[in-house]
Amino acid sequence: MLSGDAVGLARLASDLQHRLGLVPSASDKLTRALALAGIEPPAPGPAAPGLVPEMRLREAAARILTLHLSALAQAEPVARLGEDVEGVHRMRVATRRMRATFRLFADAFPPKKLERALSFMRKMGSELGRVRDLDVMLEQLPALSREVPQIVAADLEPLRELLVEFHGRERRRLVAWLSSAPRLARAQAFQRFATGVPLRLRGAAARPLREVAPVLLESATQRVFRRGAQVRKNSPPERLHALRIAAKRLRYTAEALAELYGEDLARCLRRMVKLQDVLGAYNDAHVAQAVLSRWIDTPQGRRLPRRTLVAVGSLIAAQDARADQARRAFRKAWRDFSREKVRLEFEALGRLQLGSP
Repeated sequence: MLSGDAVGLARLASDLQHRLGLVPSASDKLTRALALAGIEPPAPGPAAPGLVPEMRLREAAARILTLHLSALAQAEPVARLGEDVEGVHRMRVATRRMRATFRLFADAFPPKKLERALSFMRKMGSELGRVRDLDVMLEQLPALSREVPQIVAADLEPLRELLVEFHGRERRRLVAWLSSAPRLARAQAFQRFATGVPLRLRGAAARPLREVAPVLLESATQRVFRRGAQVRKNSPPERLHALRIAAKRLRYTAEALAELYGEDLARCLRRMVKLQDVLGAYNDAHVAQAVLSRWIDTPQGRRLPRRTLVAVGSLIAAQDARADQARRAFRKAWRDFSREKVRLEFEALGRLQLGSP
């Protein structure tokens, strides 16, 4: 864009997608510019951190964090350009995985420095999340509109226009923050801390993975079974949310340690797919309700036409029905996952010999 209002451009792009069925380019502007200059885009980082049983805990954490930092760096140019929503999504995923890695290997880091690193990751997640929530809603709004009567769905156009306006504002805010001197300075300090390994390691930081990995995996597994056992037919949503977080952390733990366990661990994780799908659907419905309510409860939202506000209410009610459906499906998914056979398979992982002392 040579001149003009970025919000107007974003609204035009959304209109073209919505009305004409156009889709974004498969490659972003950076990739196309590099191709015209005869330059290859940066190669992706390694697919695995290269863990071995005798590797010390702090070294393993640095390897995994380096992998996620590479993914973050790969995604940032795409996120800045804004032509592909996957840029922000991949940055957010990499940020979540780094937070999970720090929690998993917390004993390997000095507590105060660890908290500073986690604080930076929380800030990163918050900045990315505001854009990502709008990306998801704008992408899903046509499908969500089909869940309400057609006569009501026709009144949702002012909502879409409002979300496009919010999206343009939040994207400008995100790009400004990513480019700010404080963020760049914190990012450099974060990278040094995350990927650096002191010459002398003591205590938990020096323990080999063959000793620590089984404990980490068993702890994450037991947390899932414990949280799941606390969910009853009429339990509040917070109980299912706690179970979803526990299941996600188990998956992150397993992904971090996958090289040590191979197919045995992969088979156990496949047992979780249905459970995570159901918990994800339940959470998505609640998130949609929350963000729609939040956006409507703004000065701009309160000025929407009355018919649009009624239509948004119908959308929120439809999400409530989706949450109820996911909750009913949860009971079967949990019964299947919590069978004795599955428990024994997870317990067997803790007895595997990961290397000789």
